[in-house]
Amino acid sequence: MKKTVILFVFVFSTTVLLGQWILKVDLAAEYPPLTNRSSIICFTSGQNAYFTTEGSGIHMAYYTIHRTSDAWHSWPQVYGEGTNYFRRNISDIAFVNDTIGYRLSGDGLWAWVYKTVNGGLTWTSVPNNTHLHSFSRMSYPSVDLGYFFRLKSSSGQFLAIKSDNGSCTITDFPDNYIHPDYINFINDSTGFIFCSDTLQNYNCFKTSDYGANWDNVLSDSLSRFTELHFPSQQVGYMSAMNGLVYKTNDGGETWSKLSTPNNIAKNGVYFLNENCGFVAGDSGLLMRTIDGGQNWTIDSTFTKESIKKVYFADSLTGYFATSKNKIFKTGFVGIPENILTEEKPESIILFPNPADNYISLKNSQSLQRASIKVFSNQGKEVSTRVNWVSDSKLDISKLASGLYFLQISTTNKVLTGRFIKK
Repeated sequence: MKKTVILFVFVFSTTVLLGQWILKVDLAAEYPPLTNRSSIICFTSGQNAYFTTEGSGIHMAYYTIHRTSDAWHSWPQVYGEGTNYFRRNISDIAFVNDTIGYRLSGDGLWAWVYKTVNGGLTWTSVPNNTHLHSFSRMSYPSVDLGYFFRLKSSSGQFLAIKSDNGSCTITDFPDNYIHPDYINFINDSTGFIFCSDTLQNYNCFKTSDYGANWDNVLSDSLSRFTELHFPSQQVGYMSAMNGLVYKTNDGGETWSKLSTPNNIAKNGVYFLNENCGFVAGDSGLLMRTIDGGQNWTIDSTFTKESIKKVYFADSLTGYFATSKNKIFKTGFVGIPENILTEEKPESIILFPNPADNYISLKNSQSLQRASIKVFSNQGKEVSTRVNWVSDSKLDISKLASGLYFLQISTTNKVLTGRFIKK
């Protein structure tokens, strides 16, 4: 395997650094046929991921699947279709964990599902009792339980299919809904499908009963939805091509639009918890939030290529993949663990807010000997003070103008607040 050159970018600045990213792998340079086609990439952990390649030629008659199990230091081929012209296309891969996964491949019209239990080295056919099209997509929320969609006409009408260890049940969608292009199940029973309709709207359908019934939970004439991610059962985020980001607080029953700093097309979304996450888009855009989408900052990604997928294994280990098959990895800072606590902290009242030079805390008498940390809107710790004394003021005169987050830790609780420095 050809050795990959890793690009290290060093930034010197007196200001707070945003999250830093380095080019980890250039798959297009390794596999020239990939230059104009995006591979299918499936991350399963910070160490493990799978990706596909397609061979070039008059028939596009072969593909390969590669795996990294050492955080992209190497990525050997684990499977190749070779020159078998009868099974030459691969339309999707889905892995339940680091070793168990599924591929959807076929002969140009029909497709079949195959399962691996050893990281892609060998595959066995899953005997689904219905046909699938080679351009279908799939989602496997758990081992042996998968979901698909399949076109039923050249006009784009489609069916939703549940496969329980190969035993399939089919749900028909009304004929005015067409051209599905995304399916994702967040647990065994709850999933979403994106599609269009004959009135040129874009739609998001949800099921909560294992695909037996589907409800249209969001329809928009401008937003082509691209991806969604649920960090919890109730809170989820969705990206859209018109630059919007949507959020739900009720498990996807209703969605609201979030204000974002630009209208660049958004292609992918990933959240580490209900408040902290990333949205990726065209022209190298990567936005981060640590307050549930109320405020956003832009990472310096060092690429102008469209980012199509972002994945975080933990607060400091993240990756994104571009449309030209480059893999970038966090090289400096993600989001501090103390911002990512799953236990919801108590809130405090700060005044004045906004402030020029000093802020005070309401009811500060209960915060004797507390530790205070200040974080920038990028999640970077910029100030620490220990042994807080009642009625003291916090000096913020040296901070740059902007939004900041305050975290106060006592012996038995954690409190948070935010303030604006004028």
